[in-house]
Amino acid sequence: MAGILNKKQFSEQFTLGTDELMKEWGITRKEDLEGALVVELGNHDLSERKMRTWRNPSQPSPEIPTETLCAVIFLVLKTEKLQLDWLIKLIETTDLPLYRPLSPDLLMAYLRQAQIANKPIELDKIEEVVQLFFDPVDTEKTFGLERLRSEKYVGSAVIHTLISLEPVIESYIQEAEVILLEAINLYRYIPRFYHDLVKALQNGTEIQILMVHHDSPAMEMVALRSTSRSPIQEQIDRQHSTLAHIKRLKDAVPEGRLSVRLIDYMPPYGITVYKSREGIQKSVCHVRLFSFRTDTTKAPSLILSGRTQTEWFTYFLKQFELMWAAGEDWIF
Repeated sequence: MAGILNKKQFSEQFTLGTDELMKEWGITRKEDLEGALVVELGNHDLSERKMRTWRNPSQPSPEIPTETLCAVIFLVLKTEKLQLDWLIKLIETTDLPLYRPLSPDLLMAYLRQAQIANKPIELDKIEEVVQLFFDPVDTEKTFGLERLRSEKYVGSAVIHTLISLEPVIESYIQEAEVILLEAINLYRYIPRFYHDLVKALQNGTEIQILMVHHDSPAMEMVALRSTSRSPIQEQIDRQHSTLAHIKRLKDAVPEGRLSVRLIDYMPPYGITVYKSREGIQKSVCHVRLFSFRTDTTKAPSLILSGRTQTEWFTYFLKQFELMWAAGEDWIF
């Protein structure tokens, strides 16, 4: 479910989008639009009354099914009548993850959550819509640094503010063949996605976890960089808590491919890699810079696609592998 944070603004943008569908479908009466949307989407538990509440700011609705909202986004963008600024304004009114500038991969992540007739939209149809807004670079019309980037002489990636990607991460976990996690202590990630990780292990996903060694001098640096300047013992306690959750993971799926290593090093960034069962083209890498005494929500981060940012994806994957090789096994 996507929570609606600002009902009035959500309704304005949702209505703006669905009114474009009304024109596209040749519907002349707004009263007929809700029924047409229900028929077009064909999802369970969707009714004209619910559709009406999302279009009417006077009828409060605290949430909307993510698959329904993303399906409407797909249909609206497909008309090419509204641009991505409409999508950004709509997403801003919900608790769905959003960063700027909007990338092809985040748009793809939204649309992959869409369902029509209770089934995900075919990937090739999603890619067609994404390509409407993110055309390949015309190297004949670019100059200087942009020309070098377009011709792959300079690798580039967009830096974003750290955001919550929970709905997207859940799908990454479900689809991953291998999950690589490197961080200071993962005291938020492991508890939050515990049940998703259990399911992944049950489905044969391999999970490798790398953290700062709690008995190493690196913990002093961890405490020093902390915004609250947390005592070393507090940082150690957080890691012990994480290790306890990891032990629960192992106990829940004893046969699961789960391994943990600790390293005597304070890494400059956290790395999470989701290796897809379909290869590097569908794989994703999240990188978060560990800033000095700065609010975590303001930390710069990268979301790297194995398909579109292969150079940087490969670089940070290699960084994980090097740190993993330097770590020591933690025995359950």
